[in-house]
Amino acid sequence: MDLSKSNCVITCYFFLFSFLVVNSSDPHFANTNCSDSRSFTSDSIYKSNLDSLLTNFSTAADPFYASRFQTDTSGQGSDIVYGMFLCEGQVSIDNCRECIKVAARVVVDTCTIQKSAITWYENCMLRYSDTNFTGVMETVPSYVRTRLKDIADPNLRSKPFTLIYKLIGTVQESEDLYAYAKKDERNYWIVQCTRDINASVCGTCLNTLIKEGEEKSRGKIGWHLANV
Repeated sequence: MDLSKSNCVITCYFFLFSFLVVNSSDPHFANTNCSDSRSFTSDSIYKSNLDSLLTNFSTAADPFYASRFQTDTSGQGSDIVYGMFLCEGQVSIDNCRECIKVAARVVVDTCTIQKSAITWYENCMLRYSDTNFTGVMETVPSYVRTRLKDIADPNLRSKPFTLIYKLIGTVQESEDLYAYAKKDERNYWIVQCTRDINASVCGTCLNTLIKEGEEKSRGKIGWHLANV
């Protein structure tokens, strides 16, 4: 799947969580998607630029991670690499860095020669490409990850979606495009967008994703929906 093409005009990446218990000190892998159209060789300038970008993402000083979101480039011309990462809004700086460090290592081990790739963890996402995806909304690739168990009480199975739709309204009023609701240590909901888009587009993206993922995730005790 070509990560650089879309029928939409603005890029969006976001998390949707419900009823997930996350150990923020231990990055939990969710999914990786590699493009299938453009590749590089191990001795290419693009590979060198990609390594430089990922090293910077993985080893920067604390202020670099303070916003839990960064975009950067490495190289120029036809060999330029565009990169982005996003951490869940409440993880610590150290855990954000650790999640990105693990993601950077895993994504290049999985997508060994592809110029465009994205990897998701429960606490972060990392993406890079040879085309500039900043501010360009894409609806693919996306994925839905659910816990195996169902919510025991059938009367409560639609409740998470009611809360998520409320949070989608809240997140559009947040400067960080992040909204969080918590019932207790085991029951909470998070919605988040990257900050290269505006609030209105964030809401559109989230509503699109939740509608696409609702059928697969309805009734499950936990789920994680994401796209670029």
